Formats: sequence, C-alpha cells, structure tokens
Amino acid sequence: MKNLHQSMKEQKIKRTKFDFKFNKAEFKCLFFIDENPYWLVLAIKGTNFFIKLNVEVGYVINPILEPKDYFKLKELLGLKSSKEKFSIKGFFETFNGKIPNTVRSSVILPYETAPFFEYPEKTDGMYFVGWINHDGIKSNAQSSNLEKTKTLIGKEAYQICKKKNISSRWSDKEKYKFNVPQFPN
Repeated sequence: MKNLHQSMKEQKIKRTKFDFKFNKAEFKCLFFIDENPYWLVLAIKGTNFFIKLNVEVGYVINPILEPKDYFKLKELLGLKSSKEKFSIKGFFETFNGKIPNTVRSSVILPYETAPFFEYPEKTDGMYFVGWINHDGIKSNAQSSNLEKTKTLIGKEAYQICKKKNISSRWSDKEKYKFNVPQFPN
C-alpha cells in the first residue's frame, strides 16, 4: 500500500479504486487517504458483501473478521467445504501482493462508495446532481447534507461546502450515475 499511497499523494488523489481476484471472487477495492485512519474497502462484485478496514500507521490492518463475515467470505470465494483450508492471513498476504504500485483509475464516483457507508439523507439518492448555493438568509446548508457530502465525496468537498454554505444535490435517477463532482467555487 505504501507505493500506491505515494502515487496518490504525487497525483493529489484522495480516493482510488482497483480490482483484485481471489479464487472465484472478483473484488472492487477502494482506498481512502482522506480519512484518519485511512480506509480500505474490499467488496465482492455482484454481491452486497464487503469488508471495511482501517489502515493504521505503517499500512497495518487488523485482519480479524467477525465469524459471520469470515464464513460468508469463505463461501463467496467458493470454499464451501469445511475440508477446504482457508487462512485469512494468507488471503491478505495474497491481496498485499496484488495492490498496484500506481494509481490506475483515479475517479471514484459517489454511487460507488454509497453501498459501503452509513450516511444521512440516503432517501435522496446516491447519484450526485450538482451544488446548491445558499444565501444564509432564506436557506443554509444542513448538517445532514454536509455529512453525506463528506462521506460520499470527501472531506475536502465537505470543508468547502461548510465554509461557503453550499449543499450537494442528489438523486436516485441513474441518468446522474456518471456525474463527476467538481469542487464548488
């Protein structure tokens, strides 16, 4: 992760994604360096199963999973028999060897992170539409919207929105799926 992290810093990218394959499962991996500690999400494509891990100083993660997550992961990897050996340590060692050294795909759209986090205003949708400027008299950015902005877009967008009294606008309509949030002015 160290090399990937360095590449992200050099390119001024706070969140990145990459793929990883293990046995029968294909993972979408998300790495966030705008959080403290950093976050790593390993999501198995085509399922709603994911693991969210904190990445501590020295790129250390705690590979211990809840028993239900361990057995679900094993099942999704195609290791259903109790005779088939599976080591979570070995899994993460393999994963570590497959982490790219450089950023390959830098844009993470909000809908890609939405399934993995709790955030306010879920009912407003997970597709970014745009920005709403508030005048501070008739309207103001709401704390729940600011929290959603921070979770789905990042801390930098959150800080700009909070400082400038701006809200993010969301929809559940897929036509907005590929909208890329540009930081508000």
